[in-house]
Amino acid sequence: MLGRCRIDYDAPLTVDTQYDVRAEVVLLERKASRRFGAADHLTLAMTVSAAGSPHARLRLTTIMPAAL
Repeated sequence: MLGRCRIDYDAPLTVDTQYDVRAEVVLLERKASRRFGAADHLTLAMTVSAAGSPHARLRLTTIMPAAL
């Protein structure tokens, strides 16, 4: 389930451009959940760039039932 998503654009994204994407795990934490009992909250940070210049930065948090 999508928990949160933030996208910041530094430059326009175009269809005919090849982009590099760098992603890293920012945070992984287990929280109590009324629906799942326990849920893992995973936050990823991604940078979309072309020719060494960032075009977009994303921060995405997903919530998943905890694997037992």
